[in-house]
Amino acid sequence: MSEISFDEWAEIYEPVRNIFSPHASFEGTMFETHGEEWEFIKHTPANRVWTYISENGDWIVPGRRFANRIGYFVTSEGHNDAGVAVDIRL
Repeated sequence: MSEISFDEWAEIYEPVRNIFSPHASFEGTMFETHGEEWEFIKHTPANRVWTYISENGDWIVPGRRFANRIGYFVTSEGHNDAGVAVDIRL
């Protein structure tokens, strides 16, 4: 799996703003794991969903994950199961 920075990822995949919470983390782009935000994630095409996980560091990875999840992102560009992990420390 390739590692890229958050800025590189944002430029390539274009995370969308969280319409439910204007003060969401990551400049308003992270979605929570419950309530109306989770309902939105469940109904978003899978190839546009990413999961923020804490597993041997903090990462954003393609797809819906449940273990060690912190939140979700939705992007304008689909990932098509890209072999990429976003290291949010880079």
